[in-house]
Amino acid sequence: DTFLLRDPAPRVLAQVASGEGDGSGGAYEALFARHADADCVNIGVFYLRSTARTAVWMSQFLAWYHDHPFEIDQRGLHVFLGLPAKQMSIAWKPDDLVKLRAGILEDVNEIVIGDVGWHGALPRMLIFHWCHRPIEQKEAELNAAYDAGDSVEAHNLPVSLAVEVVKAALPGTPWEKILDFRSILQGYHMESPPER
Repeated sequence: DTFLLRDPAPRVLAQVASGEGDGSGGAYEALFARHADADCVNIGVFYLRSTARTAVWMSQFLAWYHDHPFEIDQRGLHVFLGLPAKQMSIAWKPDDLVKLRAGILEDVNEIVIGDVGWHGALPRMLIFHWCHRPIEQKEAELNAAYDAGDSVEAHNLPVSLAVEVVKAALPGTPWEKILDFRSILQGYHMESPPER
């Protein structure tokens, strides 16, 4: 239930390399999106560096989640990542938990969760995630996103650019699909960033 408006890899890998976001420097081993209006990570979009250490960490998480199925996966991941949160805990955190260098992806304009909304500039959006939407709405909006992408593919035009520049369209043209998708994205736009 995600759609990539632009390739997120350059931005994500730049953040991984820079350690941007927590001030301690060095490369990240894990980056997760989160809910822009809350402390908790969201598992819709994430990056894990492929190392023996992250494999052990993920194995620890999966074993814990298997043994504690009453817990919420996202809350567990947040705590396992060691990310700060005002009020978040889990039952029976492992004592020998491997520590990863973890951070958060920009969640207000770049990696957007539709249910929360977004704020900023449409050209900065990388990924839109239809989290918590009714399935009928999610299906219709995802279909519109892919229709928009398909309509400009033959012209070698990135959907992100098309969505940015379209202001009007003749009925039945590829631009109508782009305009429809732009209207969907604009429907989630907020005049100010959500409050955590």
